[in-house]
Amino acid sequence: MMLLLQDPFAADPAYVIETILEACHCAVSGAGLFAFASAGGAQLLLEDKTFVSFASHCPFDLVVGVDAVTNMPAINAITSAGLRAKAMTLAFFLNERTDALFHPKFCWFRYKTGGTLIVGSGNLTIGGLRGNWEAFSVAPLNPNEINEVEQFWETWKAKQKAVLLPPDDPRIISQASENTGWVNLVNPEDTSRRKRGGRDFGHRREEAVGPIRPDSSVLIAEIPRGGNRWTSAGFDLKNYEAFFGAKVGTQRRIVLQHVNRDGSLGDVESRPSVAVRSHNYRFELGAASGLAYPETGVPIGVFVKVATRTFRYRLLMPSDPDYSLLSKLLDEKWNGPNNEMRRVPLSVTELRHVWPDSPFWISRSTT
Repeated sequence: MMLLLQDPFAADPAYVIETILEACHCAVSGAGLFAFASAGGAQLLLEDKTFVSFASHCPFDLVVGVDAVTNMPAINAITSAGLRAKAMTLAFFLNERTDALFHPKFCWFRYKTGGTLIVGSGNLTIGGLRGNWEAFSVAPLNPNEINEVEQFWETWKAKQKAVLLPPDDPRIISQASENTGWVNLVNPEDTSRRKRGGRDFGHRREEAVGPIRPDSSVLIAEIPRGGNRWTSAGFDLKNYEAFFGAKVGTQRRIVLQHVNRDGSLGDVESRPSVAVRSHNYRFELGAASGLAYPETGVPIGVFVKVATRTFRYRLLMPSDPDYSLLSKLLDEKWNGPNNEMRRVPLSVTELRHVWPDSPFWISRSTT
């Protein structure tokens, strides 16, 4: 058994989500039980290509509690993910006790021989999967042990059958509709569902990665065409590994969240790092989906690191009002060869100075 600590600010953290996704490989079935879920957390795990590939063909039971945090956007995100992960079954646990909180978090996976059990403190939220400090253990199981775990699971489900409900059950909808999607940072087990006194102090909304901190590092980079798949932003090896935290020969996941022009945040994007034979190192950018590569000018990406392998970013096309400002900054800061894509590192302080009205500073959960 391994005992691990998820530290999002470590140089090479053990993330809960990466551990779960690694356990999906070669699994033939599995299950997961989480006390709370957010829309962003559900998307992060359940829409990851590795999980979808597994749960499209192999049975996976998912049970999520609705005592707190799990709101209707989370319910909808989980249900939507189930349309792609066709072998996944969904149920929501309706806790009828007022004197006890439903609070477990674990997953198990069965292989042709043996299995894996992952037990920890992380919920099906962005924070629980990779944003918070979380403790978790990973235990390899022999054939007898995985049989015992699966029997325990089936016995528990049978015992709780009356309160394991589908997402469209009126009681689940009523409960989830009362939840705000906020978690109390002072007391995470606080089940209050309303902001007290109209103040959000001590709470964090779980749809957002972040926040941007004064010591966050920044990379401003031109995005090459890259053939017919320019939505996969290419980078040089140095920035691919040193700034983004990827590593050649692995598929570490980079989490991105686009900041729109009005400061609103896009969906959370979980992207495996990709290295191809041409020594092109890249990540897919959701904000580029559906956009034609410009006939003149080069798209510019501004990436702000909020934790290890976790970023808020803004994609600027030549038609964007702020494009000329960022292009001028690249002109001033770039000192490399003229035939290379320009990529310039900055601090948050420097970026604030040159781009004071950037959407980064008005996006939710920034400091």
